[in-house]
Amino acid sequence: GVAAFVVVLPPYFINGWRRRGKTAEQLAAMAALEPAYRRKFVPVRRLGVGYVVVVLLLIFFTVQSPLVSYTKVSRGGSVALGVITIALVLCFFLMLLPLPWLGGMDSMDGSTDEEPVRANEEEEEEEEEDGCGKGVDPATTNTILPKTSEKEPAALPDGATSASDSAVEVPRDFRYDGTVWDNLKRLDIWLIFIVFIFQSVMGVIVVYNASTISVALTGRKRSQQTSALYTAFLGVSSTIGRTAMGMFEAFVQHQPPNNRRYLVTLALPLSPLLAAIAGILLLTLPGEAILFPYIIVYFEEGVFAAVGALIFPSMFANDHAVYYNVGCMTTVFSVVGFNRFLFGYVVDAKHASLGFGPKEECSVPECVRIPIIVASCVGAVAAILSLVLHIRYSRFVRKMRHEMEERN
Repeated sequence: GVAAFVVVLPPYFINGWRRRGKTAEQLAAMAALEPAYRRKFVPVRRLGVGYVVVVLLLIFFTVQSPLVSYTKVSRGGSVALGVITIALVLCFFLMLLPLPWLGGMDSMDGSTDEEPVRANEEEEEEEEEDGCGKGVDPATTNTILPKTSEKEPAALPDGATSASDSAVEVPRDFRYDGTVWDNLKRLDIWLIFIVFIFQSVMGVIVVYNASTISVALTGRKRSQQTSALYTAFLGVSSTIGRTAMGMFEAFVQHQPPNNRRYLVTLALPLSPLLAAIAGILLLTLPGEAILFPYIIVYFEEGVFAAVGALIFPSMFANDHAVYYNVGCMTTVFSVVGFNRFLFGYVVDAKHASLGFGPKEECSVPECVRIPIIVASCVGAVAAILSLVLHIRYSRFVRKMRHEMEERN
């Protein structure tokens, strides 16, 4: 929360607030800084330090959680575990140490920063010499191509307008351009929101009602140890899912410019498909194996969280924060519609119809079977819609690449 007040967006990211009171020339100058920023990459060694810390935390929590849940740990042992946890978390700051060996530091002669700045200055000089309408669209943060048909969605690749752009071109796929209102007229944005609602159903039901489902499927009373174990695996599996999706996105964005075979949207069907598989396993596996489908659900929730953060900047050129916030709000529909009205009402109705007392829990699989079936079916539908969305976006990218080749 605090970071939201101190993080400063790069100057080339022109939102509605920054656009106020500025001329087209000022906006163009701000947008022209994008190539210099795009050429900056996180040093591999610093990134490696971060991944090592994440792996150590995953191993530590995977071992520590069952140990604390099912064994009696002394006060001294608890203090030691807490100290180790704090120390491992603080190890993330090792990525920020001003050590030349870690990379990313300017040399004594300042040569690290001169190259992108020089490239940027050459780009601006060539744009001034052209004077033929090319350059930066004052209404967006993207450089523009010659006008296309109004019926065709204009996706504008970074650095595609002048010869100097090839030196600083960032290998990124074409994206939908336009305002929020323009993109709301496209089917793709609505498919994304529908997929978000449908695929989050299984995650919401399992995460919010893990103990209730466990009691129904195993017939055992809920315990603090079991709840702690579920919570621990939720964090570990979700972290692995987020990390895996982040690595996939990095792989996609770093494909060679002339051989970009994979799109970020390829990962869209994974999360709802895993949700449907987890639901089937909950319905078929014995209660003693409930932890396995739980881990799948926790993993797909991590994948979904990463997809929600990455999909909008990958598909749309502008207003990423607006789409992301609306995407986060879709969880409200899942919580209210499927968790409260579906799961809550069905469990309460089964609890009463099966004759359980007010202080007794519903301890038979029939209590939770209908919500899990519905969540599995909805997840399968979300997987199909995600595949449709991926196909639509793939066709759009291929079409724009073909038009770019014809122009060149």
